[in-house]
Parts: sequence; structure tokens; C-alpha cells
Amino acid sequence: MDNLSQLIPVSFSTGSSGMVTVTTNEASGPVTIVSGGTATDISTSSTVTGGQLGGLLQAQTDLNGYMTDLNTFASSLISQVNHLHNANGGPDVFTGTDASSITASTTFLSGQSSADEGSRALAIANLQDSQITFSDGSTGTLQNYLSNIQEQIGNDTQQATDNSNFYQALQTELQNQQQSYSGVSLDEEMVNVIQDQQVYQAAAKVVETVSSLMSTVISMVQPTG
Repeated sequence: MDNLSQLIPVSFSTGSSGMVTVTTNEASGPVTIVSGGTATDISTSSTVTGGQLGGLLQAQTDLNGYMTDLNTFASSLISQVNHLHNANGGPDVFTGTDASSITASTTFLSGQSSADEGSRALAIANLQDSQITFSDGSTGTLQNYLSNIQEQIGNDTQQATDNSNFYQALQTELQNQQQSYSGVSLDEEMVNVIQDQQVYQAAAKVVETVSSLMSTVISMVQPTG
């Protein structure tokens, strides 16, 4: 149970027959995973809300959210810059659709000699302070959008660190409480055994002495033949 509780949050109870029932907590509530001789598999898509498995599932959710935000930023950057540079017939600056495929256009990298290139470059430079609408419906500048992603990652990292420190301290406290209830000192128990043995030997000696005295008394009061 100690090893399992590190992976997922569990609680257990033992029935009168000695059979164990084990439950875990999910977002939807408690779920029985072992009942006597019957076990229920936990799906990898399960919404476990604690332990190492719950932490990994939460990390996966957070990472997917970061990637979605980065793709939104990259797709907006591609479309906005290309739109400005396309003015007066300029080629696309970027190709691709999101953060995984964005790259500089080979046509653009080959060099531009148009007289309008200076005004295009200025328009693109001013883009960093321009208000645009992103594909997720939010409005703001590219710089602010990217800063918000970085801030969110920083906040989530700090929150995860704080949670880790708190639960490690809680685990240590609970383990200490567990030891105070169930821990057994072998040295102390050995002393108790020796004391019990000495008491038993003393009692046996008393019984032996009383038996001997009774035999003597009986022999003294018996009439001689």
C-alpha cells in the first residue's frame, strides 16, 4: 500500500473475512480498484488527481496547453508578417502553419531588391506594438501574447515546486505518525521478553517451593504404621 500510494492516491479497508478493498480518487469521485478477489484496471486516460501518475497526467495537460498557445502565436506571426510583406507584391517571409513548421521562405532569403522593401520592413517592425486578434479569439500584441505564455509557464513551474515541497513535508509527517502507531522496537521487545521470562522462572520457583513444603507437611501429619 505504501508503494501504491506513491503512484496514485489510495485508501483501503479490511473486511471481517480478511479481504481487502482498495479505492482511489478521480475527478469524478472515489473509484474501487480492488474488491476482494476482483481488480479493475486504471486507464492511462484516467483522471487521477494525485500521486506520481496524477502529476504526470497534469504535466501532460499543461504541456499540451503550452503547445496550443505557441501554435496560436506562430500562426498569427506567420499570417501577419506575410500579409504586410505581400503588400505591393512582396513574397511570403515565412512558410508553415504553426510552431512546428514555421520557417523562412527560400524566396525571401534569396534577397529582395524592391524599392518598397524599406516600407515593408518598417511595417513589420511596427507589428510588435500593433493590436491583432489571434485565432483563439484573444486580442493583443504579439509581444504581450508571448510574454503571457512565458509568465504562465513560470507560474505553473513555481506552483508545481510549492506543491512538491508541501506534499513531501506532509508525507514525512504522515510516515512519522504511521511509525508511532505501528513501529516496533526490537530492543524494547527483547527486554520485555527477558522480563517476562524472569517472572515466569520466579513463579515456577515459588510453585516448586510450595510443592516441596506441602509434601513435607503431609509427611509430618501422616500417622505412622
